[in-house]
Amino acid sequence: MRYKDFGKTGEKVSVLCLGTWALGGKQFGAVPEADAISAVHAMVDNGVNIVDTAPIYASGGSEEVLGKALEGGYRDKVFLVTKFGSEFVDPNDSDKGTIKDSSRKNMLKSIEKSLTRLKTDHIDGYLMHWDDRVGTPIEETIACMHELKDAGKVRFLGMSNLEQPLADRLLEGGVLDIVQYPYNMVNRTKEALLMRYAAAGCGTMGYASLGGGILTGQFREVPTFGPGDMRASFYKPMFTEPGFSQIQALLKVMDGVAADHHATVAQVALNWLLAHEHVSTLLTGVRDAKEADENCAAAEWEQGRLTLTLTQGGYGRDTRVLEVEQVHSLRVLADTTSLEIFVNGGEGVLSTRYYPNPEQRGVTVEGAAEKLWEMGAITMTENWEGTTK
Repeated sequence: MRYKDFGKTGEKVSVLCLGTWALGGKQFGAVPEADAISAVHAMVDNGVNIVDTAPIYASGGSEEVLGKALEGGYRDKVFLVTKFGSEFVDPNDSDKGTIKDSSRKNMLKSIEKSLTRLKTDHIDGYLMHWDDRVGTPIEETIACMHELKDAGKVRFLGMSNLEQPLADRLLEGGVLDIVQYPYNMVNRTKEALLMRYAAAGCGTMGYASLGGGILTGQFREVPTFGPGDMRASFYKPMFTEPGFSQIQALLKVMDGVAADHHATVAQVALNWLLAHEHVSTLLTGVRDAKEADENCAAAEWEQGRLTLTLTQGGYGRDTRVLEVEQVHSLRVLADTTSLEIFVNGGEGVLSTRYYPNPEQRGVTVEGAAEKLWEMGAITMTENWEGTTK
């Protein structure tokens, strides 16, 4: 396991964080409690030292299971993160929506419930889960965050999902030690905010690292989820068209990368994220010890990387995935702003449907970079770096 400084907190956290949304067994399919507990233990035993949860996950069920799992000395081994301000209207029916309440009254009630469920006397990281939608002044929320820290119930403070104007208010108010945003290979919409707050000294957390499971390669046909399953709502864009087919094209590329590294598709997805320095730790959900071992193995190797950043009018502007041909283990992944060329030792060959002329196929990585530069398709090149398995 690798570790990074967690912003200016003074803590060092593992690059992988245990995400516990699924462990409550309600919103991502059934998960037996024994499997959930073994998953937590396996993650920690593999070196993971940061765990994320929230009261809304399984309507408190995830916190309860986690509290049981952290008994027997495991609590002292982890930096424990939970949240406040978001709950289901009906704990037994997630389809009825949520209440976003970050008032002092609700915060004081929520912290006590979380402490009880988690069987602990303090929370290491306490995050405002979403923006308040019941009219609470942000000043009230900030004041209560300070109040809880002064009382010794929380050590560090922060937020998840807030847009920049509100997040900046927390930063100015001295309660933004940690930020958390969705971040994965097909969703980089919050990348600039992660970079912004990393530069400001915040510990940064990326969630949805595996896109609700679709980036594990498990789903090759459009699935049908049961009532209340978050993959049918929160992750709907990934499991419905056109997103589903776009991701399937990406998975074909990832299959090749996985084969090159004797790895799984999930490990490729996590490893790609680990190459980005502006993220301190990545949330990864697991259901049992086997999945925990698999995900943790993603931190044991690195992909060599040459990054070409496209101009607005560059090639691949309107595509999420570039079709590639493998030669000497070279793979290409892309979104609307950047092109990642993964190299497994030596030289590779770049070939995409956006390459200008068929006769130019077969150039080396270095040659491809030079030609794309000459064409004005890129604005920056970096030498590939890192080690390969």
